[in-house]
Amino acid sequence: MLSDDAPGFGPVPGLQQGVVGYGRHGAIIDHHRHGVAVHEMNEPHLELVLCTCRDRLRQLHRAEPRLEHVPASKDFGPAASASIPHIHSRIIAMPVEPENVSKEVQNSGVYHQKHHQ
Repeated sequence: MLSDDAPGFGPVPGLQQGVVGYGRHGAIIDHHRHGVAVHEMNEPHLELVLCTCRDRLRQLHRAEPRLEHVPASKDFGPAASASIPHIHSRIIAMPVEPENVSKEVQNSGVYHQKHHQ
């Protein structure tokens, strides 16, 4: 559970990386019909969904300087542990960037410098 009421944030002791539950969480319903998959949506509708996600990500990232990592994911059905029956995009804004994400970004930069692509 994330809250924007947390007075501060900091590391939580233990073996796993963790922080106090500061952040934001939201969902964007991608389609009004139940059971519609991404590949069944037309291009203008997909563009609207992606632009909505982009705009919400930017809004969250700019709203609070402590929010460093704002990923989005797509949830659909029980296989994705979706709690909402409609296909939706989930956005979670956190005050830390996970170590594996930092390393992936760093390694992508090294690859780009080496291969120029």
